[in-house]
Amino acid sequence: MENRSLGDPIPHHVVLETAKHIMDMYNVPEARSMRLAMRALNAYESRGGWVNSYDKEIESVLEVVVSKWIDAGLAADARDCWFEGTDLIISGKRYKMDYPIDDIVEYDDRIVILFVYSSYEGIGQFKNLLAVDRDGNEIWRADHPTTDSSSSYVKINNTNPLLAWNFTGYKCSINLENGRIVDVVFTN
Repeated sequence: MENRSLGDPIPHHVVLETAKHIMDMYNVPEARSMRLAMRALNAYESRGGWVNSYDKEIESVLEVVVSKWIDAGLAADARDCWFEGTDLIISGKRYKMDYPIDDIVEYDDRIVILFVYSSYEGIGQFKNLLAVDRDGNEIWRADHPTTDSSSSYVKINNTNPLLAWNFTGYKCSINLENGRIVDVVFTN
């Protein structure tokens, strides 16, 4: 078992293996299988599962949960965007990002990206939550709720509205148009 902490990104090889398994099981295109794999693995991990290799439990999640998502034809899963390390793939076109990607959320005209917070080696705040258009051009970078130099985002909690957890214990509601914080709740 790999040494991981809650909130660490799921290893890329596990996502690829899961996506291939979904493609084989359900005969869905690569983009959709990547989205379904990320969604299934994040759901599995958030319920306490630790994903390092296939076991009966994760296979069961894929067979039961993913089949329901496919049957429901969820629009968010049918979109054509996913990521591999620092690459953002939109409609089959690759865009190299500055840092490894932890999560993405697609909206009609933009993709919100969360970079892995531990990948930053600079000084000061890490503006690691941003939106890009469907051509990979940056639209905005999200504000932080404090001026604390260790501030970064660690997880996207909700997609509608966009809610993200900040490293310093704040749950932030982010405006999708400009990346500004609409509401902040301290949770620690």
